[in-house]
Amino acid sequence: MKTCRRFTLIELLVVIAIIAILASMLLPALNQARGKAKTMQCVNNFKDAALAMSLYLNDNREMFPRYNVTAANDNMVWAARLARGGYFKTGRAMVCPGEPQVLTNGTGMAAAMQQDIDKQNFFNGSAGTSFYYVAFGYNYSYLGEAARDKSGAIISKPISVNLSRVRKPGRVILYTDNRDHSINRSIYFVVPKQGTTSNQGFVWSWHGGPVTTAWVDGHVTTPRVNNANPYVSDPFRNGCADEPDNYFSIWQ
Repeated sequence: MKTCRRFTLIELLVVIAIIAILASMLLPALNQARGKAKTMQCVNNFKDAALAMSLYLNDNREMFPRYNVTAANDNMVWAARLARGGYFKTGRAMVCPGEPQVLTNGTGMAAAMQQDIDKQNFFNGSAGTSFYYVAFGYNYSYLGEAARDKSGAIISKPISVNLSRVRKPGRVILYTDNRDHSINRSIYFVVPKQGTTSNQGFVWSWHGGPVTTAWVDGHVTTPRVNNANPYVSDPFRNGCADEPDNYFSIWQ
């Protein structure tokens, strides 16, 4: 007569302990792989966004778009302007896979942007506001609204920037990952240093260290920072400083 052997409680606990140990060893590797996959997707998005800006410049006398315009009949942020021109094709291409994807009203960010694109909601206001939270923090203080001249002096009336003003496109930041701390997601511009009166647009890593960064010449890098103060790391450490080490400045 056959007997059915059952696990004892001790044997069952040993098996559970072994599974827990294996899980603790594998989970960090899985999380790291997931983070690398998100970084790769983000890099691809940034490359596409850099290409979108290049195409926009070709069609607009090489003039960079103002980061935000509030004039009558022309009030829109730069990302909405590029989306309206067809340079950004889908909402999904404008979000970072590593950051929160849901707005406070429960709408998915990519879906909200796609809805605004489909409905042609590009102007600032109750409609079109999803473009405020695009993944690409634009170098607004130099490219999107240059407020300093070659010497570093403040210009009373911000100038529109032509690509020809950018001396070294491979050394000037176009976009970078950033965070608006009040809503815990990206915003459409990046500030060149911490310590401003706003908590918006600080350089930020959504990928566990790497910060996706697109440069004016179109190449993309992923420098590593500590989110406690990303501005102590290159290429962000000299924001608003004098040349030649300020990678935000058009006068490089």
